[in-house]
Amino acid sequence: MVPVYAEETPAAEAGAVRIAPEIVDSLGVRTARAETGTLQHRVVSGGFVAYDESRMTRVHATASGRVGRLLVTSPGERVQGGDPVLEIEGDDGRSVSVIAPVGGLVAELAEVYRGMEIGAGTEIMTLVDAGTVWVKGEVFESDGGWLYVGQPVEARFPERPGEVWKGAVEVILPKVEYANRTIRYRARFDNPDGFLLPNMFAELTLYGKTGKEVVHIPRQALIREGEAERVIIALGNGRFAPRTVTAGAEFGERLEIRSGLEAGEEIVTSAQFLIDSEASLQASLSRLDGGAPSAHHHH
Repeated sequence: MVPVYAEETPAAEAGAVRIAPEIVDSLGVRTARAETGTLQHRVVSGGFVAYDESRMTRVHATASGRVGRLLVTSPGERVQGGDPVLEIEGDDGRSVSVIAPVGGLVAELAEVYRGMEIGAGTEIMTLVDAGTVWVKGEVFESDGGWLYVGQPVEARFPERPGEVWKGAVEVILPKVEYANRTIRYRARFDNPDGFLLPNMFAELTLYGKTGKEVVHIPRQALIREGEAERVIIALGNGRFAPRTVTAGAEFGERLEIRSGLEAGEEIVTSAQFLIDSEASLQASLSRLDGGAPSAHHHH
């Protein structure tokens, strides 16, 4: 049984309570200061790597005849521009080499085998410049409003923990997917070492445009009761008081406070619910008492 005192100074913040230091310690009360700064809206979603179709080149047979030597045998091989990729023994007995018009990675390879008859114009392979790739992602319709072309995106891949790729949104598809109410976008990422391969899973983080200067606090400090929102202010010397605030947008672990708090004020971030109920108990007791502050009461 430890006394908790109502404040006796009339100038004190409304509803202030004083809590003995040993209780403050045993409750594990932690505090943080309200800060001011610009908060960025942030959304995390999944996505998949895809080759950029505009950087693909299809390679066709330049003559009809039988397939001779295959100089490329599997997708994923690298080809230099000007290198022969296939030899065709023409109907006239002459051998013709099919040349890669550009350098790149073999993205697709047709089913061709030695001795097979093919006609001129048959597609043999698709080469892709994989120096940059798409990552295709989607956000919920409700988050679609702040998606914009040029928006910075970070990608993380399970195969390379701890590394972050930086890219930008380049295409936003102009429709909402009917089934799951999402908006799809494509972001471009540099892929200099060729690590990013099609269908690799990415965790994508999108950042909204920098917001206005706002006062913000740790999200968990807010007490919500129906429509009422408040925080517990630490006044120093074991004194605490509830304060009504108006909360705004959430940005990750931070929460915008539109009114009721100024930067630098100290708020309780853990055990605030206990202090809050103590303060409301005090308030009811002092009302019962006809408004005179009770000297003390016992738990």
